[in-house]
Amino acid sequence: MTNNIQSDILKSEREVNKMKYKNFQIPDDFVESTVNKLGVSMIDACEMYLSDNELIKDKTVEELSNRANKNRITVTIHEAQKAKEQRKARVRKENPLKQEIIDAVFTGLLDYHPDKKAFNIRNNEKYIDFTIAGREFTINLVEHRPKKK
Repeated sequence: MTNNIQSDILKSEREVNKMKYKNFQIPDDFVESTVNKLGVSMIDACEMYLSDNELIKDKTVEELSNRANKNRITVTIHEAQKAKEQRKARVRKENPLKQEIIDAVFTGLLDYHPDKKAFNIRNNEKYIDFTIAGREFTINLVEHRPKKK
């Protein structure tokens, strides 16, 4: 069962593509659920169905769509997404101070445990992995930036 509604009822402030007295088939379950869930009138529910299925066009929506197309808004959005994908890989800056600190810590550890095979410098600015007495350790050097005021 469907609700037949004539387009001249729906003309409130909208011209229905200049089609007068055209019948549309609107499912009952859509109308009933919209009226119950949203608390709108039957005519508003029918208008919602027609506009959602692009059987009628709202002047405001058309105007905004035309403005967006003229201003190339959608093209700009798609170009921005492509720009994000094409970012260059991050190039790490070398930090000589951190390298010196890792070297000093490594030298101190060698004084404590002279076996060089037990030590592994994973990143010459960041990690020292080592094994002493069968137990594994990692030293991680982190530089903290000053807090912004």
